[in-house]
Formats: sequence, C-alpha cells, structure tokens
Amino acid sequence: TPDALDRAGKRGIRAAIVCAEDPEGRSPGTALKRALHDVARRHGCRFVGPGSAGVNLPAASVNASWIADRPIAGRLALVTQSNTLAASATGWACARGIGMSRIVTVGDESELGIADVLDALAADARTQAILLHVHAGRLAAQATEVEEAVAVHRAAAEHLDALIAGRVQREDALDAHAVGLLADGEGGAAVPLLLADDGTLEGL
Repeated sequence: TPDALDRAGKRGIRAAIVCAEDPEGRSPGTALKRALHDVARRHGCRFVGPGSAGVNLPAASVNASWIADRPIAGRLALVTQSNTLAASATGWACARGIGMSRIVTVGDESELGIADVLDALAADARTQAILLHVHAGRLAAQATEVEEAVAVHRAAAEHLDALIAGRVQREDALDAHAVGLLADGEGGAAVPLLLADDGTLEGL
C-alpha cells in the first residue's frame, strides 16, 4: 500500500483513499501507518484510511468506494467510522430514494479524520444535513476534537440545517445507539432513523 501511494504521488496525486486494512489494527503509529505518513509527507498528499470503504459523491457521479449501491444526488451527507454502517445506510437510501451529497468512511483516521471531513462539508453548499457516526470506543480518545468540530459547524455553517451525531457502544457489533435524522430532498420534513442490532436502518 505505501508503494501504491508512492506511485500515485509521483504522478501528482494529492488525495488518496487507503482501503486496505492495517494488519496491526487501528492503533496509531503502526508500521503501515508510519510508512503511509512518510510517503504522503514526501509527496504532499492527504489520505483517508487505512481501512476505509471509500468516498461516494453522488452529486458528481463519483463512487470511489467498494460499496456498489449508488444513491441519487441529494443534500444529506454521511460521515462514519464504520464500513458496515456506510454500506447499510447507502443501501437503505437507494431503496427509499433518499438523496445523498457525500458518503465518507474515515477508516482508522491515520491522516484525515472526522474533524477534517466536517471542515470540508461545512464549506459544501450541496450538503444541508450531516449524519455523523462515531464508535463509542474510539470517541473517548477523540471526544474533544469531534465535539468541538460539531459545535463549530452547527453554529457557523449557515447552509446546514442539521448535524446529528450518533454512536455505537461496541466495535464488534452495531447496536441501536446510532440514531440520526435524514432530511428529505426538499430540506423540509425529516425522517428519524434507528440502526438496529443487525446493522440495518429502519424508519421509526
């Protein structure tokens, strides 16, 4: 993976998605993450991952992810640390005709993280609401950064109608603690959503 990033950097690529899982897990400072950082720094490249499902940009007809479902363009963004949730939410949106602006899975957040993605979405006029999911186990280490980012963008981004944060309690299973709101395509009524124990999304 560092070799692939190096080849991309030599071709002038300045943004990348690392889908490969880190064999040493999510801990920072692993051999893979150090190598990725060294390569990225050398080429001035930013990257999401490792362990990211990718990025889906329906409004631009770009799906740079391994999730096959392609939702219609809309004004709701999903930012999540869970590839399973991203796949479930994308399929749910497609089945119900709910439009999405951006779907971003941040993976291990070795370089770009949730706060960076929120910064980008705050400047994105196509995004009217953000559904944010954070693993409870990882939130402990990121609480201040994520909470500050959420507070800033709730207050400062005039085009955002909602920024809804949810979390799951266990990293090995999605449970019913990830709760959010999906705004409809007109930005009016909202559809409350619940993530069930089996990782599916159901309307409440």
